[in-house]
Amino acid sequence: MQASAPVLDVIARVLHLDDDERGYLFQLAGKTTTARTRRHGRQKVQPQLQRVLDDLTATPAIVQGWRGDILAWNALAAALVIDFSRIPEKHRNYPRLIFTDPAMRGLYADWEGSARIAVAQVRMEAAKYPEDPRLIELVGELSTRDKQFAQWWGDHRVAARTVGTKTLNHPVVGELVLDWDTLTANTDPDQHLTVWTAAPGSPTHEQLRILASWASDQNMSPSSSLR
Repeated sequence: MQASAPVLDVIARVLHLDDDERGYLFQLAGKTTTARTRRHGRQKVQPQLQRVLDDLTATPAIVQGWRGDILAWNALAAALVIDFSRIPEKHRNYPRLIFTDPAMRGLYADWEGSARIAVAQVRMEAAKYPEDPRLIELVGELSTRDKQFAQWWGDHRVAARTVGTKTLNHPVVGELVLDWDTLTANTDPDQHLTVWTAAPGSPTHEQLRILASWASDQNMSPSSSLR
């Protein structure tokens, strides 16, 4: 008689298996771990990613967890996007901010395109963790609060966090054309470091330098200073 996935989950917890050992246990039993349930509690940024953020002073960067929760950021990201330290931790979620914060709607030149990608990314997470209560709550809240979210959620599109180019209408430095890229942590595949960059010598590259100076004058706080 073969053990079921829930039973294997219990065994893994009792034996205090790490993610690799847990994955191997499921492989031996011929089970998949794709739709696994996350551990209880909030994700914490991996120390390695936090150190990268601390060293990035001229490049905006954030770390997102599953659901799009914002786990950490540097000062320039706070100046570029929004001062994350002013947002209650339970609401510090990128898709939620895109749909509920008026400043975020004004920031993206193509807000609809960015919002659709956010919905597709949330759907990707929902496919991985269909029983996650906070993810279910997030989808329910946004579906109720925003008709466009509800409509786009019904499109059944999915998207992974990869690369792209965004045009932002920043209230301090004006129009920015930024390339963004996402790196996944090997220590936790559900943590993603997103960075925004501009080609050296481009107008946006110079504007980021100006924004960094402005952020310093405004005492924008990186997440590490809040610990």
